[in-house]
Amino acid sequence: MKIIHLLLLVFIIGVALTVYTGRRYMKGLKIESTTAPIMNYQQLDIHCATHIRDASSMQIFFDGQSYTVMLSDGLCEEIRENTVAPKLFYDQEKDVVFHEGHLMPKVYIFLSLFPAILLPLLGFIVYRKELNKSVSSM
Repeated sequence: MKIIHLLLLVFIIGVALTVYTGRRYMKGLKIESTTAPIMNYQQLDIHCATHIRDASSMQIFFDGQSYTVMLSDGLCEEIRENTVAPKLFYDQEKDVVFHEGHLMPKVYIFLSLFPAILLPLLGFIVYRKELNKSVSSM
């Protein structure tokens, strides 16, 4: 495989991942705008992150099933103190309950787009004179 083909493959896979995350984000926005937040759920447990490698989540019971909903850290503390009622939405197609804006966070689109552009661009700059050589010569 030539170096140019490898760089183009990395670019195509990165763009495909960006398109997928973008579509998931748009689907989440569509669900939030067309449906009302669910109200008939029971909060079973809430776990607020205590350090940077931990994630905040909430266990709920909705429609006869138990779901785990991921939360932002600041919101988790407010829910625990009962100062805020979270806006939760249900995606019937995937059978997922998610918090407002968290089906696919917008930052994931950028996190997949930047490497999709930067990795091949840096590869073209570094290997600009050797693009037609084999990958094994890298």
